[in-house]
Amino acid sequence: MDIITNDISLIFKSNLKIDNMVKSIGTIFLNSRFREKINYKPYFQRNYVWDIDKASYFIESIFLGTEIPPIVMFDNGEAIEVIDGRQRYETILKFMTNEIELSDVGVKTLKSLVNNKYCDLSEESREAFDDTKIRILMCSVLNEPELSDEKEDKIKKEIFKRYNSGIIPLKKEEIQRAEFIDDQVTIAFSELFNQNLELLNESCNRFLSGRARKSIKRDKVNKLVSRIRVLVTLPFIPINNYANSSTKYDHINIYYNEKVASSSPDLVITEFNDIMKHLNELHSKVLEFKATYLDTILFYETNYWIFGVLHKNFPAVLQDFKYEEYVKYIIENDEDKIIFESTGSHFHKTIKSRYRYVADYFESKFALNMESYFANTVDYSSVINRKEHEVSERKKYKLNKPEPTSMTIEDILKMIKKSRFMIRPEYQRSEVSNKKKSSYLIESIMLGIKIPPIFVFKREDKVYEVVDGQQRLLSIIGFLGEEYLDETGEVEISAKHKYKLENLKILSDLNGKRYDTIKDEYPELNDRILDFQLEIIEIDGEINPNFDSIDLFLRLNTKPFPIGENTFEMWNSYIDKELILMIRNIAEKYTGTYLKPNNNRMVNEELIVSLAYINHKVQYLGYDIKNILNIYVKSERVNARITRKSDVTKILDDVSKNGTNEFIDSIKKVEDFFHKIEYITDGDYNTLRFLFGSDKAQAITRTNQNYYILWMLLEKCTNEEIKKIDKKQVLNQINNTFRKMKYFPESEVIDDFVDGLINYNFR
Repeated sequence: MDIITNDISLIFKSNLKIDNMVKSIGTIFLNSRFREKINYKPYFQRNYVWDIDKASYFIESIFLGTEIPPIVMFDNGEAIEVIDGRQRYETILKFMTNEIELSDVGVKTLKSLVNNKYCDLSEESREAFDDTKIRILMCSVLNEPELSDEKEDKIKKEIFKRYNSGIIPLKKEEIQRAEFIDDQVTIAFSELFNQNLELLNESCNRFLSGRARKSIKRDKVNKLVSRIRVLVTLPFIPINNYANSSTKYDHINIYYNEKVASSSPDLVITEFNDIMKHLNELHSKVLEFKATYLDTILFYETNYWIFGVLHKNFPAVLQDFKYEEYVKYIIENDEDKIIFESTGSHFHKTIKSRYRYVADYFESKFALNMESYFANTVDYSSVINRKEHEVSERKKYKLNKPEPTSMTIEDILKMIKKSRFMIRPEYQRSEVSNKKKSSYLIESIMLGIKIPPIFVFKREDKVYEVVDGQQRLLSIIGFLGEEYLDETGEVEISAKHKYKLENLKILSDLNGKRYDTIKDEYPELNDRILDFQLEIIEIDGEINPNFDSIDLFLRLNTKPFPIGENTFEMWNSYIDKELILMIRNIAEKYTGTYLKPNNNRMVNEELIVSLAYINHKVQYLGYDIKNILNIYVKSERVNARITRKSDVTKILDDVSKNGTNEFIDSIKKVEDFFHKIEYITDGDYNTLRFLFGSDKAQAITRTNQNYYILWMLLEKCTNEEIKKIDKKQVLNQINNTFRKMKYFPESEVIDDFVDGLINYNFR
């Protein structure tokens, strides 16, 4: 451990102060003197990424009185920085400065707020918003005269990382499980799959990834039903309008509730079974023709759509349908063999082309006119913008809740043993068994660092139903080796029962130890754990007659665009400042030209880091690039991926602690790489289309894997050397390589191709 890191550990143990403040929105955002002290976008924060619908949903949650996570700040005596909560802070600021007009899709309950800015609200509503209390965790360091800028920077980053790494956001299907728990069509499909294992497996093979198919049955059914809601809804939605929408998930839900949810579950299931028969016939033909590149989720999803449209509107076509002829048509006309591949499949142009591709066959073969199934803006706008009944009484829905109360972990354990805490209501997801994140939580508890509150609903039977905080409680219960009652009343133990602590950064001496050992060998830490105060926010059912625990669960767990663990958004928060600024400068220079134009999620910086990582592993750690990149053939195409993204995180951790000079050199090599590309393309980034072998005029395929391969081709050639060779020849050689990747010959061996890339030179 270096000197700085050791000092930081001591500060966290002894000098870090965290004040839990409750302030009204008005005292933060309308007090210019306080507001001007706050830097809500320090360099280690990611960009503002919330769209208008996510922002509107958050503002509505404030009006409803939903508790929002605390904003974590750091006060160094001169300025205050937002460490965690930039998206929330900036959304409130944008709303109060009239930059946000609340959208119909984002506002779920208080429809009278739709299309309003802050200035459009009544005086009473503005006052209610201004008076809403939010919590701030104000961090500072006491009695530390040697607090250098470098140490302060590391402290802020460690707090940011701790608050974001310990969170495991709900997946979309886990949120939908709660959202549709009373939906009769959803219930019918869940029962069907639980009873019919053959249909469950068959449907999973068509619509779920290999990883999802390995889930436990409860989660597998949940994921499948979530996909089926999309499948049964899409035939009602004009594809072009859907593809162009920025909130596809919300629009699917609106159409589902409008067109499907009110239908007879039996009729919906009957139609699903009929279409599955067609898909199974297609599947058998795909195997018969050995067209394995078609055996993909996107192929079956797209064909479910076309069969759904035909089933509803042109049933006679299905009676005369020839599966063999149709599959032959696809094989013969899908020249690039990429129409049903997952890479880039979410782009609006790709979505449209995929559905248009299958529709073209039926239009030409059966003389159908399917234009209305692609573009019908009038109908689409009518459904999307149709308002529910106006809600004029905001008070009817606003939660009445007290300030958080504190309970020790020991007190909560006693309540659990008395069956007064229901840890996992039916709408909750299954336990997430991540011992690393759970260890991180236990370390925070032993350090006395605040963790997010537990939300409970006090029911009429006096049982406290955990609305939010299940994973935190199960991490604590599992570590302590305690039991709890599940949603059926059965005694359960955590999936992490009596787990060992791992990957602790500050209390690293405890790695590999269980609670029993800590209790015996470190009694003071045992006391810290049992006496740790968890904040409990209690919603009393008696004074909240309109309370909907599922709505609160959704609002607390719908975290727009969460920070991924092995992404630049996370790396940006804690790696060395000099590295971050170098990487961001390169990204800023080339974003929109040689790098992707939409960089809100810092994907360009992530690519730069990935290339620097490859160079660092090869040049300074002596690795063979074949052990760093996984280059393989799938559906006759060559693909390239970094073998383990988690290893990038590990390398960044190592260089941030042990010295950055070598990695700085690798970043400079990446900058040189883009200089080479600029030179051979004469500064015309559109030449990338030719370089990457794309025949499509509308797209430049700036995928990471293309850059990995291009890196292998150009890496050995210096800037001076590349200026001495024929640019046209270089372009042609590179272009030929990428074209070969699109149609990799069966007669060739991928290892030979990779060796050719490694040994390539233009001289």
